[in-house]
Amino acid sequence: MPSDSLRLVSETEAPIAGKYRRPTRGWRVVSISFPLIAILLSLTQIFGLRPPGWTLYPSSYLYLLLAFLLPVAFLWIPINPKVSRRTIPWYDVILGAVGTAIPLYFVTQQRNIATLGWDQGSPILPFIGCVIMWALLIEASRRAAGNTMAIILLVFSAYPFLSPYLPGFLWSPGYSFNHVASSHIFGEDSVLGIIFRIFGSLIMGYMLFGAVIQVLGAGSFFNNLCMSFLGKTRASNAKVAVFASALFGTVSGSPISNIMTVGSFTIPAMKKEGFPPHFAAAVEACSSAGGVLMPPVMGAVAFIMAEYLQVSYADVCIAAAIPAILYYMTLYAQIDCYAARFGFKPPEVKIKAPPISSILLDNIHIIIGFVVLIIILFVWRITDQAPWIAAVTMLIISMFRKVTRYGFTMYVKLIEDAGRILAELLCVLAPIGLIVGSLVLTGAAYTLPDALVTLAGGNALLILIFGAIAAFVLGMGVTSAACYIFLAIVIGPAMATTRMDIMAVHMFILYWSILSNITPPVAIAAFAAASVAQANPMRTGYTAMMLGVAKYILPFVFVYQPALILHGSIGDILVTVITATIGLLIISGALEGYFWWLGSITIISRIILVTLGMLLVVPNITLSTIGAIVFVVVFILLHQLRKKQNMLARLFLRSGSSVMFARSQ
Repeated sequence: MPSDSLRLVSETEAPIAGKYRRPTRGWRVVSISFPLIAILLSLTQIFGLRPPGWTLYPSSYLYLLLAFLLPVAFLWIPINPKVSRRTIPWYDVILGAVGTAIPLYFVTQQRNIATLGWDQGSPILPFIGCVIMWALLIEASRRAAGNTMAIILLVFSAYPFLSPYLPGFLWSPGYSFNHVASSHIFGEDSVLGIIFRIFGSLIMGYMLFGAVIQVLGAGSFFNNLCMSFLGKTRASNAKVAVFASALFGTVSGSPISNIMTVGSFTIPAMKKEGFPPHFAAAVEACSSAGGVLMPPVMGAVAFIMAEYLQVSYADVCIAAAIPAILYYMTLYAQIDCYAARFGFKPPEVKIKAPPISSILLDNIHIIIGFVVLIIILFVWRITDQAPWIAAVTMLIISMFRKVTRYGFTMYVKLIEDAGRILAELLCVLAPIGLIVGSLVLTGAAYTLPDALVTLAGGNALLILIFGAIAAFVLGMGVTSAACYIFLAIVIGPAMATTRMDIMAVHMFILYWSILSNITPPVAIAAFAAASVAQANPMRTGYTAMMLGVAKYILPFVFVYQPALILHGSIGDILVTVITATIGLLIISGALEGYFWWLGSITIISRIILVTLGMLLVVPNITLSTIGAIVFVVVFILLHQLRKKQNMLARLFLRSGSSVMFARSQ
């Protein structure tokens, strides 16, 4: 194992400190072998490596993933945080064993499920298995995503029982318990629906790619690279946090994982530089929460979006690129203005970092892996095989250099940690199918959008506001994937009636689905960063809201002007991107009370500049032109006023010096 193995171990183990327990003794064999089997199954499915004459039903493949990943979640995540994490209790052993046995039994019954209509009602033994799996999935989701998620799943999955007693568009005919349970577990619209299928065909590969790149030292690579470029700037540690977290977020897909890995060394560095704990935590929270918006790996929601829209994942990445860049640009500008306002200076001695050439050479395996991923994904347009090929490429290249050649122990640990990530994600995504299944079974998936359009009177802005509020409220209690899926079913079709760009509509839903990460009263990413920084959680959340202002503005911009997501003519794209960039920069300086070449500005100037910035951001050429002209005039006036103030200050100092000199004589 190379000399920097301790660094790599710390990078991959950082997230373990939260809700997890690492299986020990004999259970570690299960936590390694089960994920390995699931990974090999996925490989055979993606690359068609099955023996001649051997076929596997698509649903059998999903049942096998359940059988080998669901038990891993019960090993890694205890029933509650207060339970001892030194041993695996008997009830978790039983839950894991049942979670393996029932899906394997369903695999043996696949022909009967497909031909005898078991999805509308099944014999007693498979029916009991369906009920147990239903309960297991909700419990697994509770452990992975929290109590609120479990309650929402329970209510929505039971909706077919409740619908006969509900009024208006919520009413539907009732269904028997057997029908509902069988539909949830055997039907193609519920647990085995589109979300779980995407997990099995796409998400597993990209999550494994992220796990591989983390083990190979991506965190240190990104941090050192950013430090080399930004080490001489003011507030260098905060700016490094922005870029390092953005880069790391592209492969981790999880804000919390990002905070616990990159934030574990960027937050202390920011505090040491002089930033208040709450501000340092807010910077890291915003940087990490934006990672799921940054291509080429944007997290699970982007894959689900691509499947819903029936477009390639590359198309989603292309649409997401400009808004993500603008978001991080705004965050960077706000940090720079904050630092200037409070007198942060560039370090007198450049922060130590290896030469850029050395950084690139030491991490050539990671660079080549990214290049391979981008070529296969964006040039060859092969979405499902791209992460597997890129990951294997990195591992093979790493074997040719002693410094990156890892032993058997590291590869075992890679599989184990990848298994934890995959198992937890499965426990979030597969149960979400219960919501979709209930809405499809009762017909609510088709009546709710019409009801929303009627309620909003067909007003596009009102539908957007309803969607934003719903996404924000839902995002407080459920994962961004669950929030997006629900709103894609309900809000998406309603927005489509307004003739908005469908990609822009779904991007809008995506942005608002993840805003609860940095918005109180929940703000899970901000609170996680606050725990690392030992800062006040609510103060951190409100600061993160201010720093993440672009995330609240951009969705409304690209919905009304899809040119921002590169849907439109070259002229429209250039005008929209330029005006949005200038407007967001103006808003950044105004919010922080400092503007370049003007210095600190008064509250009145801040209000004026925010207003002008919003005029530039608004996708209307007339308003943007007015905003630009007025901004130039206001900037010149403020600049001239500042020059006069400086002249008066210098005159006062000189007069004072003359008086003091005369008195001394």
